[in-house]
Amino acid sequence: MKLNGFFNLKNTESMKFLEYDLEEIICKTSNDKLFDRGLPLHGRKFRQQRIGKYGIADLITVSKFSGSPFQDPALVITVYEFKKDKVGISAFLQAVGYAKGIERYFSKRKKITKYNVIIRIRLVGRYIDTDSTFAYLADLIPSNYYGDFLSVYSYSYDIEGLTFKKEQNYSLIEEGI
Repeated sequence: MKLNGFFNLKNTESMKFLEYDLEEIICKTSNDKLFDRGLPLHGRKFRQQRIGKYGIADLITVSKFSGSPFQDPALVITVYEFKKDKVGISAFLQAVGYAKGIERYFSKRKKITKYNVIIRIRLVGRYIDTDSTFAYLADLIPSNYYGDFLSVYSYSYDIEGLTFKKEQNYSLIEEGI
């Protein structure tokens, strides 16, 4: 049963929620509704895209960014990597491979677009790996005019559907500084 574009999960403990389910819901839900639920997603969605021999990305979005009169227009490509549970360094490195493949695609075809190509990465999972230093990564990679290069989101689901939270500002409880 669907409720407001999201799956109505009556008993989440007995129901297995798979990475496919997360991807399915995100791909079939409007960008506006995802934004309202905490996941900013812009542009046209392309699901399960093969990027040469670099692999198959869960989701890629493509949007045009006009910027100001003093900036060249940009094509903003965002690579989404979904994990049903923990988001960690392996998910990041997987998405980096896809980003590199996209960068190589456009560098070999410079004449096909009049846009600057900006590539971003979004990782989405039930929780972030806080047992390693991965949790610090998104805060340390600088942002630019087009937003964060890397953003990490956790999701939760209940009877009301999916909600997302941007994960940031991690530090040690006892820093010893």
